[in-house]
Amino acid sequence: ITTLKIDQSFVARLPDDARDQTIVRAVIQLAHGLGMEVVAEGVETPDCLAWLRQAGCDTVQGFLFARPMPAAAFVGFVNQWRNTTMNANEPSTSCCVCCKEIPLDAAFTPEGAEYVEHFCGLECYQRFQARASTATETSVKPDACDSPPSG
Repeated sequence: ITTLKIDQSFVARLPDDARDQTIVRAVIQLAHGLGMEVVAEGVETPDCLAWLRQAGCDTVQGFLFARPMPAAAFVGFVNQWRNTTMNANEPSTSCCVCCKEIPLDAAFTPEGAEYVEHFCGLECYQRFQARASTATETSVKPDACDSPPSG
């Protein structure tokens, strides 16, 4: 066994439910202590995503990223995701919560705006745009990931 999956029933009320926070944090620490990766299912809000990342969760899945889709639509979804978020040959900067490298040009496109705002929140998107507009290096890393967005 290499992976432990946290059921959505514990994830759904994060970050507001103190009891679920305690359980999820303990499960993540236990799994990591045993050398396992952690997957949280049922992530539906940017606040939940930010909390799980801060708690050290390795992987998340849920409707925040995509609803179920036909197999034919999946290829287009993956291509759009890849084109919006990653291109190793372009200058890039990181948004502050998820720390994903995003092409600088995407900061000023509807797709880039939608990606960062949807996954990280409006405050994160505004910081991302500010970084992109002042970036002079090939890659600008986040300043200690700033603080998570408030909503």
